Amino acid sequence: MSTSTQNQPGLQDLLKVICPVYITLEEARLICNQFKGSFRPNRQVLWSGMERQAAQKWANAHDYQTLTTAMGSLRTLETSKKRKKRSKFMKGVSAIFSWFISQGDWVGILLPLPPQQFHPSGSTSLQDLEIPIVKGLLRGGCVQRIGVFHPEAATITAKSSSHQLWPNDETRSWIERFGAATKARFWRAVKRPRPGIGMMNNFSNGEPPDVSADGMFKNPLARPCDGCISVLATWH
Repeated sequence: MSTSTQNQPGLQDLLKVICPVYITLEEARLICNQFKGSFRPNRQVLWSGMERQAAQKWANAHDYQTLTTAMGSLRTLETSKKRKKRSKFMKGVSAIFSWFISQGDWVGILLPLPPQQFHPSGSTSLQDLEIPIVKGLLRGGCVQRIGVFHPEAATITAKSSSHQLWPNDETRSWIERFGAATKARFWRAVKRPRPGIGMMNNFSNGEPPDVSADGMFKNPLARPCDGCISVLATWH
């Protein structure tokens, strides 16, 4: 991956949104350097609708990288924060993680059994942030395919068999082969997305939504981002 700042316009745009509202510029620099060194091409999985430990266990067993895997020793940045700040920090980190994924060809997603694969609110970080980024929300990056695994499936074969979600949704074919969930799913409550990152899926043609983020700025990508360029320039 090129380290030239002019070749990373999407990441520059992203840093303008998330710094310093979600993570500091110094944290962003550390995270970018970590991902640059730890990423294995097309071996990342996102996840939703399950416990973090369960997603990590599946990823470890199948030789995929989760956000936790890619962070490595920088997980201490997360664990050192109090709960509210930790949540905001992880949103920022997951946005950067998604951008790095968007530079590849494929990403996997770990989801509950169909047909209730996604949270009905549409407001999880996966739906509101990560998927839009890997599908090309930001400039200069878009995967070619998104695949889905279902770790809660009944058989070993089903657990390790993926189906395409995007650009072609092949969920029905997976159901015909392995079956669907037989019980209704109870979803945890999630907060509605806030302006800023929560509104990133409303970007159109590279233009940010005309909303404020905590009253700090009206146009996230139009505001100055002192240090954003230096974050990229100091990759090593």
